[in-house]
Amino acid sequence: MRHGTLIALAALLSCGLSGAACAHEDDMGDMDHAEHGGDAHHNGHATAFGHPGKAAEVSRTIAVTMNDISFTPDRVTVKVGETIRFAVTNASGIEHDFTLGDSATQARHREEMAKAAESGKAHHHHHGGNAVLLAPGGKGEVIWTFTKPGSLEFDCNIPGHFEAGMKGTLTVTP
Repeated sequence: MRHGTLIALAALLSCGLSGAACAHEDDMGDMDHAEHGGDAHHNGHATAFGHPGKAAEVSRTIAVTMNDISFTPDRVTVKVGETIRFAVTNASGIEHDFTLGDSATQARHREEMAKAAESGKAHHHHHGGNAVLLAPGGKGEVIWTFTKPGSLEFDCNIPGHFEAGMKGTLTVTP
């Protein structure tokens, strides 16, 4: 068994044998899981790297598959001004999240998720528009408009998953 798979399994077991996601709460209030219509982090507000997009404005769709401990593809390039629909499928046997953000956003999200897992929370909630949490076999989407060139990430921030290699690079070109 690969080292990353062992870390992911340990994280899953630390969240409970039921397979429920680890908790995530902050001062943004609760929203339903992606299975109930999709949601994300940052309460749907604009960030330094863009803002939630509208389905009617989608420029293109990028299919992303969540594997046991990786994303396919793991590198994506978009252009400033594009509104992208990330059609995300969890092909893994464990829960994963897909979160867009800069390294600081990702680090904060991982910290929140780790704290929630340590406190024994049973569910993980996302807020806003830049992330989706999916159960095994689940499908969801993130629609995002990119407003600034630069380097971003798409990561799974469930404890142990990013550290095991579940991350991707997103380049926003002018």
